[in-house]
Amino acid sequence: MKLAKRKLIFLGVILFVFFSVLLLNLFLSNKNDINYRTDIEPINSRFPMLKNIQKVYWSSKVIDNRFGPISYWIRGYVFLDQTSILNIKDIYSWETVNIKPKMKYDFKGKTQSWGYSEEFDNFIKASNYVGKFYLDLNGDSLYFEIEQ
Repeated sequence: MKLAKRKLIFLGVILFVFFSVLLLNLFLSNKNDINYRTDIEPINSRFPMLKNIQKVYWSSKVIDNRFGPISYWIRGYVFLDQTSILNIKDIYSWETVNIKPKMKYDFKGKTQSWGYSEEFDNFIKASNYVGKFYLDLNGDSLYFEIEQ
């Protein structure tokens, strides 16, 4: 009887530890570990046609691809100098779009009016990127949501 009771307690402890580790692993894998970055070089290297970048605010994350090539998403804001923004606004035709960026940024109370240009989008990003670039028609920023 004592031996059976010990085996039952031992089995209970093993099951408790197993499920505790399983739950902890699930919790940690779903943790939102997005870091926001302000370094210009990674954006410049991915989108070399963007000139005169003044500052950036962006994040990226690897998309869970257990059975294929590694993919990632990247989204953020790019702030260009005034001359570059004016050139982009003049050269391309912009269609006003109603988007709500997934990434938040404090524009200090200024309202954005986002525009999209397929021609600009195709010019700025390489064909291996999926997603879009948007221009703030009221300001000096671009917003992008891209996957590769």
